[in-house]
Amino acid sequence: MDDLAAPQAVDSDEAARGEDEIHYISLKDGDTFLVSDTWGDLRGAADGLFSNDTRILSRFRLLIGGKRPSRLSFSLSDDNATFTVNGANRALPPVGGPATPRGVIHMERKRCLHGGRLFERLRLANFGLDEVMAPIVFEFDADFRDVFEVRGLVRGARGATAPPKLTGRGVAMSYDGLDGVRRTAVVAFSEPPWRLAANRAEFMLPVIPGRRVDLFIEVGPRNEHPPDEPRFERALTAARAGVRAVKTRGARLTASDGAFDAWLQQSRTDVAILTTELATGAYPYAGIPWFSTPFGRDGIFCAWQLLWLDPSLAKGVLSYLAARQACDVSSFEDATPGKIMHETRSGEMAALREVPFGLYYGGVDTTPLFVALAGAYFERTGDTDFISALWPNLRAATLWMETFGDSNGDGLIDYARAEQTGLANQGWKDSLDSIFHDDGRLAPGPVALVEVQGYACAAWRAMAAMGVRMGDEEAPRCRASAVHRCAEHGPGETGDPSPAFGGVRQRLGPAHTRRRRRALQPDVLPQRLGVAPRYGHCPGWHGQIWRAHRRHQSHDRSVRGVQDVREPHARTAVRLRTREGRAADRLPRRLHATGVVGGFDVHDDLRLPWPQNRRPSSRDQTHPPPASFGRRPPSCRAA
Repeated sequence: MDDLAAPQAVDSDEAARGEDEIHYISLKDGDTFLVSDTWGDLRGAADGLFSNDTRILSRFRLLIGGKRPSRLSFSLSDDNATFTVNGANRALPPVGGPATPRGVIHMERKRCLHGGRLFERLRLANFGLDEVMAPIVFEFDADFRDVFEVRGLVRGARGATAPPKLTGRGVAMSYDGLDGVRRTAVVAFSEPPWRLAANRAEFMLPVIPGRRVDLFIEVGPRNEHPPDEPRFERALTAARAGVRAVKTRGARLTASDGAFDAWLQQSRTDVAILTTELATGAYPYAGIPWFSTPFGRDGIFCAWQLLWLDPSLAKGVLSYLAARQACDVSSFEDATPGKIMHETRSGEMAALREVPFGLYYGGVDTTPLFVALAGAYFERTGDTDFISALWPNLRAATLWMETFGDSNGDGLIDYARAEQTGLANQGWKDSLDSIFHDDGRLAPGPVALVEVQGYACAAWRAMAAMGVRMGDEEAPRCRASAVHRCAEHGPGETGDPSPAFGGVRQRLGPAHTRRRRRALQPDVLPQRLGVAPRYGHCPGWHGQIWRAHRRHQSHDRSVRGVQDVREPHARTAVRLRTREGRAADRLPRRLHATGVVGGFDVHDDLRLPWPQNRRPSSRDQTHPPPASFGRRPPSCRAA
């Protein structure tokens, strides 16, 4: 053991390898979420502690002896509630005694989020023979940047950051936004630091051989009681209990195959951590980090696919969206009366209308999906009282489908953004270059997407079915509208549904034909798109699908499973899920459902997780069971 006889210099190759790793860990609690690297550090890049769409902690770094500790392991708990990283000291210089070789001091960082605060415990254990004075440093900062700034938007002006205030056991930082709101962040320690500065706290912790020492840290938007062990344990227990309460709500799904069962349980856990209790009920947020907020389409799909297990989630989604249904016309928000919300944000840029997403309605499919989900919920539960209370919102949504939703009166629901600040494309493929002609030209608005016409058919049939049971006189007209739309815009002579239209009835080519017969029938949702040659080698978040180079998107697979599980495609669905399970096994992480996988042919082993994936995301985690919309797969059991 000569290598432990004297202090060792940091292995530059080891340090380089560690710095090159790009892997982020996410925690969430309500409207607060944390994204850190696998050491538990925040570097001020795309990571941080965010509260209500504002980054209140942009830098948070642990040093032992002026060096980043070596990392031994890291793990996110099975319930997604806690993150733990284990490490060891690098060689330490002598501090009032002999030098300390590397690997003598074991370090554990354990953290959770609860009540909008970060709770962390730093635990040091001495496995050497001599007492060690461990020089511990925490570097921290708060830039109070809006989530859209962190994502890359440049602002013309920002508010004023006040000088940090030292509190003896921590530092209070604040920012006065241009919206007139003061945002604060407080970093507090259980022990007074040996030296405290505006962005740095230094400790000299004596660690006796065979013993351990704990330091507790809290970060939140306000100053509370000093951190200590009871507060940390209570927060840890409450965070786990909150996830467990959501997981155990509704029916429980198990499978005989161990790997598939682990996939199911992890997916349910991921949905639980994304689900937030709001005043209107439970709502599954879209995903961490950039979409940790209510989205209309994502919430509806998640609730619909879990309807057979937990109808209360659909009730919460419907209640929330109904409360935010548009009543006025706003070109900035792409709002028209009766339209259902697409997205909401609560940061400074949204409050100042620098971005339109404070309460944004730029989603063409959310309104018919809202009506269709209400019909599915009513069929599942028979909750007449709730549907009666929701009926004015449903009538307003169907009126929107007939008026504002059909801008040119051709019978197709279409979209075109009202201002340049809004989304250019407003279906589930909403990136700028996702809808185009075969020659690569982008499609101008108004654009009518084929899947949206299918959603509209489902919505009209749902209104007809609910209207009959509710005794509404409009029920026959709703039924007739559904029959007319499905007949007029259904599959053509080639067996394919009508393609999308862009501009003044400009027909988009085969690249935008949904290649699935019956695609416009209300019980069938869309499959895939083709690709134009111009974009054949341009991978992006909504880059197209092509034969040799593919990327698989959770929206496509989840809704395809709805169709395939129905007769006569049940065996195909089982084979599809089995293949996806094998693909998930090859990914270097736990059995999370994959949002996007980029790579080559489906038989190659070069598929890699898409770097922009939301981990987790609500739609990803609800797609594995092919019985999402009401029928159990043969290998699963619901208890």
